Amino acid sequence: MSPRRTGRRGFTLIEMMVVVAVVGTLSSLAAVGISQVVTLGRVNGAAGALNRIFAAARLRALTMTCRTSVQINGPTYLPSGQPVGFPGAPDTVVMFMKGTCDSPNGFFETGDRVVATFPLTDQKVSFGVPTTVITAGLLTNNSLVLSWGSSSGLLVRDLWVDPTGSSFSAVSPTTNLDISISAGNTIGTSGKTRHSWVPDKGTPYLD
Repeated sequence: MSPRRTGRRGFTLIEMMVVVAVVGTLSSLAAVGISQVVTLGRVNGAAGALNRIFAAARLRALTMTCRTSVQINGPTYLPSGQPVGFPGAPDTVVMFMKGTCDSPNGFFETGDRVVATFPLTDQKVSFGVPTTVITAGLLTNNSLVLSWGSSSGLLVRDLWVDPTGSSFSAVSPTTNLDISISAGNTIGTSGKTRHSWVPDKGTPYLD
C-alpha cells in the first residue's frame, strides 16, 4: 500500500526570506517607536517634576512668609568662591530657604538652608531659557535661581543668574518666564519639548 499524501508542504526559501524581511522591518519600526516614547517620557517627567518644585517653593514662601529659592545648575557648572554649604553640584535642582526671611537676595548665602536636592544626571534633558536671561539660551556652565519673596505685600518671583561660576546677579524682571525642557543637548526639537511657565506673580504651570 502506498503512503497517503496529506497535501502539506514546507516553506520555500523565498517565502522564508520574505517573512524574515517583514519581521525585521516591523522590529525596526517598533524600536524607533519605543525610543520616541522613552524620550518623551523623560521630557514629560522632568518637566512635571520641575514645575512641582517651582510650585512647592512658591507655596512654602507664601505659607511660611520666608523667601524661598530654586537653583538650577547646568551640567558643566563649576562654582568657585561660594559660601560653605553652597549647592553647587552640576546638573542639579536645589530648593533652599533664606536664613533671613526678608532678605532681598534670592541667591544662596551663609546661613541659608537647603530644603531639597534633585539630581538630573539620569534625566538626559536640557533646560533652555530666554536669551534675555542667559545669552546662550541654554543652561550649561551657568546657574539660574528663581526666588519667591515678599515685595510691597505681594509674593513676587525674582531671577538671578551666575553666568561663569563666580557670582550671582539680578536679572531684569521677566513677566512670564519660559523654561524649555528638551531631550538631549538641543532645545526646541519638535514633539520633544515641554515648557514650564513661571509668572512673576502667580502659580507656575506647564504646556
